[in-house]
Amino acid sequence: YTPVISGATSQVTIANGAVILTGTNTYGGGTNLAGGTLMLPSATTASNFAFSSGSAFNVTASSTLQWGTGSTFDISSAPTQTYAGSAGAANAGLNFTAGTLTLDTNGNNVTFANPVGYGFAGGFTKIGTGSLTLNGATSLSQPFTAAASVTAGTLILGNADAEQSRVISGPFPRGVTENDPIAYAYNTSVDNLAYDPRLAKVLMLITTSKLKMQYEKRKEPVPPIPKMTLGVPNYEAARVAGQAIIEQWKLIGVQAELTVLDKVPAPGEMPNIDILYLTASIWEPATDAERLFGIGGPAESNNQFIVQVLGGLSASRNWREVRQSCQDLHALVAAHLPVLPLWQVGESFAYRGEINGVTKKPLGLYQDLQKWRVRAP
Repeated sequence: YTPVISGATSQVTIANGAVILTGTNTYGGGTNLAGGTLMLPSATTASNFAFSSGSAFNVTASSTLQWGTGSTFDISSAPTQTYAGSAGAANAGLNFTAGTLTLDTNGNNVTFANPVGYGFAGGFTKIGTGSLTLNGATSLSQPFTAAASVTAGTLILGNADAEQSRVISGPFPRGVTENDPIAYAYNTSVDNLAYDPRLAKVLMLITTSKLKMQYEKRKEPVPPIPKMTLGVPNYEAARVAGQAIIEQWKLIGVQAELTVLDKVPAPGEMPNIDILYLTASIWEPATDAERLFGIGGPAESNNQFIVQVLGGLSASRNWREVRQSCQDLHALVAAHLPVLPLWQVGESFAYRGEINGVTKKPLGLYQDLQKWRVRAP
């Protein structure tokens, strides 16, 4: 729809069909999604929805937002308005008052930088490939009264504690704070591997120069450097991470290709893979160490020192010995194994506000489930 829509109290209501607003609009009464589909092409701007005129954005019935190819428009940047949720009043630009909003990212990576308000019976369903990141400080602070679900793509809860996700130097989690119960196995004396792309480029140039000299002496043509193969498990987060790694390698002249694996190969069974990307869940380092580095583990080691420390860990008689063995293992793995720890990823979960008894900092998803109770409305 291209004509300009104006009027201080005029509203735009999309009740059925698919609509694209392309005019530089000045209406001030707000935009209401009431059953139709609002399409957001790559050329979408805030002026199409009269944000500068104070028009807020509301979902009043089950509707759909669909981003076009190359579009990442942030609909949460609408002017904030006060809404009354079950946890009190708050301000947000995108507000749910009824129905379910279907968010089709359609292959794009979209970010909501501002709060999203769930005032009454609203909720959303994320569909389409690509990601939706919720960065607004109160995006999920109001309890859902309808389900929020993801049927395709990735939902990312932004603005989380930055310490949850950090670079690490070994196989065990560092935790969020020094007093984090799970951080006992982490050896803080082992430095992180430095991120130094310039050094990587220099090493690549030195290797290329040495190969050239060797073949010139033999009066043979210099063969091309073989393309590396990076294997990743078949789920979206691993595929995205693997592709990002390959793009970084390309910057320093390392050509590589991605191989998606439906099944993670056992140690010694990767003839066509140079590097394997894995994520490992470490719930209890004292027992998970054997699972990682023992016989049949993804990083199985025959190193005599590592085998000796694993044996000592199994024979530990108290927590002091367990802690020391884990930290010794951390140092040995960093020094001897071709394991490149990259990133500690913290896990978060959301639950309905009417559920009581949920542990504030659980170690597991359903910890103390028997104590959970649903508060009567």
